[in-house]
Amino acid sequence: PPWPSPSVHWRRTAGPRVDRGCNSRMAALNVLEPRHVFGAKGDVRANVHYLDETTVLYAAGNQIVLHHVESNTQRFVPGAPDAEGITALALSPNRKFLAIAERGEKATISVLDLTTHAKRRKVLSSAEVNAKEYVSLSFSPDGKSIVACGGGPEWNVVVFRWEKLRCVGVVPARAPNAPVAPVREIMWNPSEPSTASLVGVGSFRIFKMTETGARPMPSALGKRNAGAFTAHCWLPTEATGATGTGTESNPGNNNTRNKESERGAAGQTGDGKERKEKESGKKEKTHDDHKKKDGKGADGDKQSGTQVCVVADDAGELLIVENGEVRAVLPSPGLHSGIDVVVAHGTKGFICGGEHGKIYMYEKTDDQQMFKLVKTFSVPIFSESGPDGRNESRSTQASEGHHVGGASARIKSLTLSPSEETLVCGLQNNQIYVVDLVDADILKEEEMQFEMLSSAFHEKGICGIDACVKKPLVATCSSDKTVRIWNYLDMSCELAKEFPEEALSVSFHPSGLHVLVGFTDKLRLCNLLLDDIRPYKEFPIKNCAECCFSNGGHLFAAVNGSVVMVYDAYTCENVGNFRGHGGRVTSVSWGLDDQTIVSAGVDGAVYEWTPKTFARNKENVKKGTEYLCAVQSVDGENAYAVGFDAVTKTSVLREFDMTHQLVREIDTEVLLTQIAMPRSAKTGALFAASAGGSVRAYRFPLTGEFQTLDCHGASISQIVLSHDDSTLFVASNDGCVSVFDVKDKDGASLRGRGKDAFSEEVLVTKADMEETLSKTSALEMRVAELTLENEQELRAHTTNMNLKIKDLTEKFTAELEGDKARFETLAQSKNEQELQFETDLKSAEDVASSQAADTEQGYSRKMLAEVERYQALVCERDLLNEKWDEQNAALAERHERVVHELTEEFAGKLREEVRLREKMRRKLDLGTRESDTVIDQMEEDMDLEVLEIKQKYELRLAEARDVGLRLKGENGIMKKKFNQLQKDIHEQKETILGLGDDKKQLRQTIGDLEKDLTGLRKELWDRDDTIGDKERRIYDLKKKTQELEKFKFVLDYKIKQLKKQIEPRELDVADMKTTIKQMDHELEKYHKSNAYLELSITDLKHKLVGVHKDEVKQRELVTSHKSQIKSFQADLHETSRQTLYPKKLAASVNALYQKHVTSGSVVDNGLDEDVQKEFQRQRLFLEKTIENLKRKLAKDVEGHRSDVARVLGENVVLLKEVNELRRESKLAKQRQKAQLVTSAGNHGGAHRSQLGVGFSEETPGDPAVSLTPGSKVPREIDFSADVARELEQLRVSLAEARLDIQIKNAQVRELEKSAGAGRTGATGGDVQDRANDPDLEAAVSAMAMRQAENEEKAATKIQAMHRGNAARREVDAMRQEAQAEEPPPLDKEDSLGAM
Repeated sequence: PPWPSPSVHWRRTAGPRVDRGCNSRMAALNVLEPRHVFGAKGDVRANVHYLDETTVLYAAGNQIVLHHVESNTQRFVPGAPDAEGITALALSPNRKFLAIAERGEKATISVLDLTTHAKRRKVLSSAEVNAKEYVSLSFSPDGKSIVACGGGPEWNVVVFRWEKLRCVGVVPARAPNAPVAPVREIMWNPSEPSTASLVGVGSFRIFKMTETGARPMPSALGKRNAGAFTAHCWLPTEATGATGTGTESNPGNNNTRNKESERGAAGQTGDGKERKEKESGKKEKTHDDHKKKDGKGADGDKQSGTQVCVVADDAGELLIVENGEVRAVLPSPGLHSGIDVVVAHGTKGFICGGEHGKIYMYEKTDDQQMFKLVKTFSVPIFSESGPDGRNESRSTQASEGHHVGGASARIKSLTLSPSEETLVCGLQNNQIYVVDLVDADILKEEEMQFEMLSSAFHEKGICGIDACVKKPLVATCSSDKTVRIWNYLDMSCELAKEFPEEALSVSFHPSGLHVLVGFTDKLRLCNLLLDDIRPYKEFPIKNCAECCFSNGGHLFAAVNGSVVMVYDAYTCENVGNFRGHGGRVTSVSWGLDDQTIVSAGVDGAVYEWTPKTFARNKENVKKGTEYLCAVQSVDGENAYAVGFDAVTKTSVLREFDMTHQLVREIDTEVLLTQIAMPRSAKTGALFAASAGGSVRAYRFPLTGEFQTLDCHGASISQIVLSHDDSTLFVASNDGCVSVFDVKDKDGASLRGRGKDAFSEEVLVTKADMEETLSKTSALEMRVAELTLENEQELRAHTTNMNLKIKDLTEKFTAELEGDKARFETLAQSKNEQELQFETDLKSAEDVASSQAADTEQGYSRKMLAEVERYQALVCERDLLNEKWDEQNAALAERHERVVHELTEEFAGKLREEVRLREKMRRKLDLGTRESDTVIDQMEEDMDLEVLEIKQKYELRLAEARDVGLRLKGENGIMKKKFNQLQKDIHEQKETILGLGDDKKQLRQTIGDLEKDLTGLRKELWDRDDTIGDKERRIYDLKKKTQELEKFKFVLDYKIKQLKKQIEPRELDVADMKTTIKQMDHELEKYHKSNAYLELSITDLKHKLVGVHKDEVKQRELVTSHKSQIKSFQADLHETSRQTLYPKKLAASVNALYQKHVTSGSVVDNGLDEDVQKEFQRQRLFLEKTIENLKRKLAKDVEGHRSDVARVLGENVVLLKEVNELRRESKLAKQRQKAQLVTSAGNHGGAHRSQLGVGFSEETPGDPAVSLTPGSKVPREIDFSADVARELEQLRVSLAEARLDIQIKNAQVRELEKSAGAGRTGATGGDVQDRANDPDLEAAVSAMAMRQAENEEKAATKIQAMHRGNAARREVDAMRQEAQAEEPPPLDKEDSLGAM
């Protein structure tokens, strides 16, 4: 964890072992390391932020918690040691830096770099703010500046350039001539870096950010009465698209980040998911860039685009401010619906929250209101669901309105995750909720699932805390009237219960099954049940501020004012009291062996008591000292106490020896409220807590050296160590519980026990267990009922689906037929369109040829014009080159001449100046020599002559100075002239260079024109080639058109011939269709007869089953009768032996009567019922088997049908091949006929009569037909015979397939019979005898034989009918072919229809 190096102090003991002297530093003592914090600080402005998709940042106590949502682990950023608390937070847009506003004597802002383990970067402060705290702050869009608003009394706005630690400026938040009023929130506009805004009581102001600070702009409210504004938010441009503007903007609230910031955060943390993000339409501008544009005024503001801000007031109204003007006012969403926070919801709109835990979602619209309320849902403040989804228990007064969660809480912070799928809400009562917004559009208000971020926290200060020995649990009680049980391994809240009275102290029984809680009215001993904290014993002790169980758990001590009362933990009897304190007892602790008790009070007394005798063993009393806590050492020899000495006005830590004499006193400088002594010496430390919220670890034995950790923002009320000294628990008045890992002297952690080392048993009452069992049984019955209902619904659904499939199949078949008809129509229209396209193509080619000719002429004219233009440009270029050469030569010559003249002139002046200077120097030397001579000669008149000479030479010197000044002026003038000439020369050079550039540009233009000319020539050549290709193509198309016309004529003739041949063939097809319909009718009759026979078989089976049942019953009855007869015979035989003894005979007869008459009336039906059940089971099994066989038979039938369809498809292919062969035969015969006619014409009519060439094909058995004059061309009919034979073969195969189906039906029936025999055989030995009955077996065999004979006859009849029909069709076909000129081809559709 990113904690700084702990502060280590020590004090040297001297003299009477009282340390009140120097304060120095020693080697670092580091035995505490923070692990977890249960709690949050709800009064911090913008308290909750998303660092990435899995990390939430919030303030808790005097530190910042970085909570990982998935692993439930935490990291910490400590606050400043000298700060009094955190007041506001702000996260930079790129999520790299965190700004923390802290309260103190001088308000400060700390900026931390989160990418370097929260290293403290800068501390900002300004004396001009004149406040002890900052109420709100915000980063600029570029993250380089921070704007903040100080608190009262002046409420000033300050702007920092935090990287340079520079305060840019300070301005008052109030408007001119307006009274001072509190400010609620200040924010930087993320889409306009030069704009910031604030809201407060009666004010909504916008500031223009400049280099010197912030400049206020005119009020956006105009004449509107300003109310108490509580929050505001700048919306991105996409969310305001309904207003007709298009500039981009990002939400300005630090709780919600724009998409660009999300991408930056995802890149820094690496935990975010890959998402589609819009690229910004313009680059992000820095704050300095926008400062340069401040001079543009209103025009510059208009160019920045439309900026929309949502402003909320305490009544719930929302003002929509656009470009500094109020455009719309949205009414309050409900009564008493004050709004405290507003955040932008991406491009959809915005989300706001406030009183009663209400959250409102607004979306953009196109009407005048601009936004509308689409969703309202509430945080479950009064919900019964407790932490981690468990039900929180209540006391008996819970029905009166006391719920966990206390009174109504306000939502103070809202933040959206980078993906905008999760919303985190921070409440004023220190709770943090999470809600998923993915399905917010479709879920109802009551369906929105709110979850705690980690668990529910205390809402107010914590009064007591204690740890369990056998379980990893910690109990806390708070001023919010709740008692909570925490698991410090899972870091969760196990139980929570609210009581009607405020709890003051708490103590955990070592077993973890009981807890002792001191309330304002009574002391209660409670059982920890599975889901409840249930009191079962009350003690009349009011305001019990201290209570604790003994280490063995058999006793507990409770403080009642100045008396310490000891009770038996099992009998709850008061076994004794410790009296002797003169004031309120503040601390009670048991010794390690439970043989002593140490108590301390405000009377300055520390006593050691013995529970066995209830006598006081040791004491130490110092008047004027108020002790707050006292503990014993592990060995029981020493005692330690902390408190405040009113005499010396110091906070002290005192050590007492085994006689309770003071041996050491340490001035702690801050008031220590609690101390904790470890059970072992591994840590080498004594732990103490201060009233300032810090935890200290003193080196033990005491040397004065300590480690300090500032973790809480209020006074620490209690601290306690776990039983193994591995964990320290700290409870504070700020409502937070901190968990620390304790290290040993070598720095190793003492935490070694896991979950397996603790017990897991819980208490459950008998009533709760019975209720749970009853609920479980009811739920099991309900599950069974639902299972049956689901099965029935599934069967019904399957039936409906089958019907739907059947309907869809029929519908698809009908659509297929319609599609076929449409296909034929489209094919015909396609042919027509092809003819039309050929005509259009011909006309288009004509038009293209004419256009090509026109284009060629146009390009020829353009070429001539470009050539002429090129020649003119060449001439112009030559003239310009000559002109520029002349000007260049003239300028060069003039420049050289001017330079030469100036050089000569300045050289002459320089020589003159040198001459004058030499002359003056000689005069000066001469005058000096003369003056020396005169002085030597006239010493007597020295004063007078010296004065005269002085005046004389002063005049001369003045004249020389005037001459020198004049020469200097002339020299300056000459220098100016020289500089001017140098400038003129430079300008001339630049002019020459410019002319050279123009020359280069003209040459480049000429080169470009030459390139264009070359390109035009190439294009002309390409077009010539294209025209030639098109002409060749046109010539080829003309040839093809002529050939197609010839082919068209031939096809027309063939079409006429084919039409003549098709007409007689259609009659044959119609006859074949009629025959096939008759065959189909016959097949339907046979199917009906088969169905009837199947029904008959089913009836016979049922009758046979009934006969089998009767037979079984009769045989059982016969068997029973036989056994009875045998028994009676045996008894009767025994009775007949007593004929000689009348009395015995009478008794035997009476017994015989009682046995066979009285008992015989009672029939044992157990066997009959079992046999009947077995029979029903076998019957159901066999019926299912028959159903499966029927389904298999249906599948086989479908397979045969597919085979028949495949054969029919092959038949169609064969028909196509037959048609092709007929066409080839026809063409061959026509060629032979033409050859014969030609040869007959050449040889004359005499040769025609002698021509007797046969045209029959070499087919055995078919006679050839001779060609005689005037006779028709002979034809063979073998093709039709082949087709007939193939059709016959197909029909025979179809009959065989149907015969196979009938055979399989017979086999199924035989299986049914055998199954019936097996079924009856399973019922017992008598049924097996019946199955072996020869008469029954003969009847079944005769029935099967008759069925087989009937099926064979039906198959034979079908085959004979098919053969007769085939023969008749063959004869008719032969006759028709003998009369026709050639057989017509079989059409595909006619063939399909016939088959």
